[in-house]
Amino acid sequence: MNSENIAEQMPTELEAYLARMRPLLETKYRIENQGHEPLCTQIATAIAEIFLEHGLVPSIVRFTGMPNEGGKPGHKLLRPIKYQGLVGWSNHVVCVYNGLAYDPILPKPIPIEQYAKQVFDEEVPMFEHESAEELKRYL
Repeated sequence: MNSENIAEQMPTELEAYLARMRPLLETKYRIENQGHEPLCTQIATAIAEIFLEHGLVPSIVRFTGMPNEGGKPGHKLLRPIKYQGLVGWSNHVVCVYNGLAYDPILPKPIPIEQYAKQVFDEEVPMFEHESAEELKRYL
């Protein structure tokens, strides 16, 4: 089954949640980083809960900025190209189900392997943050 067919089968509640979040994020992040709420962790968790309510088991994936050059402490900020550099994060998390990343930054779910390049226009290290089994315990 290809990624478009899988995305078309997402729960109705998930489609509605993503549709509600898109304009909120647009407003918040297009105007010089007006606050940090809703946090990506909260969004990813809300999406995961919807999947779990439907008997589907997602995971949470974390992206971390590359270490600063020259041995400087910290990491380079992840800057979503959609928000034209107005917001930057040291980490970013998304919900993944069946190989697709679900995030209201995107117009539709995409394969997780394409996420960093499409969202940040660079390859970024990716780690499974919460496995499916861990999610079941916490949510």
